[in-house]
Amino acid sequence: VKLNVDELARITGQSIDSKPQRHAVARELLDRYRIEQLYVTLGAAGAEWFSLSGEQISVPAPRPSAWVDAVGAGDAFASVVLHGQVHGRDPESTLLDAVKFAADVCGLSGATTDRREFYERSFLT
Repeated sequence: VKLNVDELARITGQSIDSKPQRHAVARELLDRYRIEQLYVTLGAAGAEWFSLSGEQISVPAPRPSAWVDAVGAGDAFASVVLHGQVHGRDPESTLLDAVKFAADVCGLSGATTDRREFYERSFLT
């Protein structure tokens, strides 16, 4: 499952005002619904991965090389997560690549570009 922090608060009905609170809410959601993996995006603060078995990884977001808008950043993140899942990549590498790709999308006007080289990523090879 991939959610942003606002969606996590909304679907759980809980206020999330701190990192420990966010982690507790994420853990509760994993346990309640037996979700194997949960990715939570935090906007400019990065993203986190939680597993049902108790593991978690947090990574900061890289600064976008240019800032235009955030349209498509969540979908970009999710696409890299799905790619990582399909190809059996480890969660930390997947998370790092996902936040980088999402940050790069923030440099586009809109969610996509016609520049083919934008999509040529080392994790896709």
